[in-house]
Amino acid sequence: MDEHLKALKRVGIALIIVGVIDIGVMIYCIMNSYNYSSSFNIFALLSGIFLYRGGLTAARVVAWFSAFMVVTFVSFLITYPFTIPISLFKLQFSLNSWSMVWTTLFWIALTAFLVWIFIQLRHPSVLAARKEKGLITAPPKFAFIFGALLPASIAGVMFITNHSNSAQIVKAKAIQEYGDQYQYHINSMNWSGDSLAAGLVAYNATEMFPVYVSCNGSQDTNDHSKCSLRSPRGLKH
Repeated sequence: MDEHLKALKRVGIALIIVGVIDIGVMIYCIMNSYNYSSSFNIFALLSGIFLYRGGLTAARVVAWFSAFMVVTFVSFLITYPFTIPISLFKLQFSLNSWSMVWTTLFWIALTAFLVWIFIQLRHPSVLAARKEKGLITAPPKFAFIFGALLPASIAGVMFITNHSNSAQIVKAKAIQEYGDQYQYHINSMNWSGDSLAAGLVAYNATEMFPVYVSCNGSQDTNDHSKCSLRSPRGLKH
């Protein structure tokens, strides 16, 4: 067996196993009414099959996405502190430390797996086989660029959103209801014509809870008559 086929089969088998496991988890969650979202399962399974069969075009596609996801994950870790206040991050960690630790370990393991895939699919024997077939052998530069730009763009949007005039409107409404003993951070904001809907986190040193504010036509931070608020605490105005 040619050396490049060995590399493709190794990655193919690994992706098939991961894909089957992920599909099994998805089915289990659906049957037991658990929330589960993953776009990795079918992609991993189909990619694994193509690679196992020696697909050199599939090798290029999978290597591209592997590079993109690795750079995205690493860039997200770098930019994450800029998307939320440090005080909120510390509170989240103190309230959900085990969950955050396990989630971090999972993403580290997944990143290591993707790095291994990329290395295997960029093996000299695979590149030589691609060159022999007249296929592209250059590194996936755009995968690296897009992978770095995506988290940076999200961090920039979050920063602008939390310092916009609209943010001051919804934060002022939240302060009006809950007071300034809480800090407020915007997670999402959507506009539809003159309507504005925002999701916030209200938090202090020991607790946090979600708050949702909707405004219709109000652009004045001192006028909350057109804004309504709701949260699990049951307040609605």
